[in-house]
Amino acid sequence: MIRSLVAASVIFISALSSASAAPQIKVTGVFSDLHFVAQAGDVTGTEIFIVFGGEQGYFAIIQCAEGWPSKPVIVPAIVHGAEVEFAPHGQTESHCPNAKFRGTVSSSGLRGKFENTDYPGFLKRKRSYWQ
Repeated sequence: MIRSLVAASVIFISALSSASAAPQIKVTGVFSDLHFVAQAGDVTGTEIFIVFGGEQGYFAIIQCAEGWPSKPVIVPAIVHGAEVEFAPHGQTESHCPNAKFRGTVSSSGLRGKFENTDYPGFLKRKRSYWQ
């Protein structure tokens, strides 16, 4: 009886420590589908950098392109675990929708959209288009 109780306790504690040791998703990074369309000579897509600004919290640097790249815009971002949200606040020079963005970061990318759109969808975690 005592052996069974000890064995069950060891298994339970091992399971708890394994769950707490699970790696956290790194929310910072570059998420992009910016690409060059050779036939048209255009750059199109979206690139979002999520960066940490110390005591200031997180920021999103966003750039959308529809034929040519827009001016990048830096806005405060709210991060809760793997969830990210930000709003361009009327920064129309970004070419991005002027609406709140909500998304979820994973090890492979950022899945999200601006309110009332399906844009941009999934952006791969990778190096910047500009690198």
